[in-house]
Amino acid sequence: PPPDPPATDPAPSEPVPPPQAKAEAKGRIRAVIIGVVNYKDGIATPMIGAFNDSVLIAETLIREGAQPGDVTLLLDPPTPELMTARGNPRMRQTKVVPDGVGTRANILAALKRVVDTTKPGDEVLLSFSGHGMQQNEAVAGSEPDGLDEVFLPYDTGPANGSEKIQNAVTDDEIGAVIDAIRAKGGNVTYL
Repeated sequence: PPPDPPATDPAPSEPVPPPQAKAEAKGRIRAVIIGVVNYKDGIATPMIGAFNDSVLIAETLIREGAQPGDVTLLLDPPTPELMTARGNPRMRQTKVVPDGVGTRANILAALKRVVDTTKPGDEVLLSFSGHGMQQNEAVAGSEPDGLDEVFLPYDTGPANGSEKIQNAVTDDEIGAVIDAIRAKGGNVTYL
């Protein structure tokens, strides 16, 4: 057999720079923070902690660099009667002014607004503080257990004849918002 040809060095070339990671866009810190304290009689017990939870999250985001206009806070304060009934607990004093209360319409409008204005690289926090429960699934076969998880907004009404809770925000609705934000290049944290 003929001998192997001699090894040749490749032609000298310019040094090859190391591969660089694709630069990611630096986005904004954005949030929709919902706190529901008061519910109609017979719907759910008041959740006084939702007030402090929501205010502390909003204040922290703003302190860490979020622009106040990029933080939507939907929150109802505890009533004087609730404060008295609970022994006047210490509530967070804040300069953050809520953008409204957490009704179904306000929640869905805030979620739509954050989807519509999301840009690649945005960090979006969705925080829901209040009561939740389960109801029969809205779309048959969409849930392994046959139940939707729902968040109860400020204007929640009783369950109707089909066992759907009036004005509840479903896991499917929240999931669609998360998917839409991600599709636009945003990152989502959900609390």
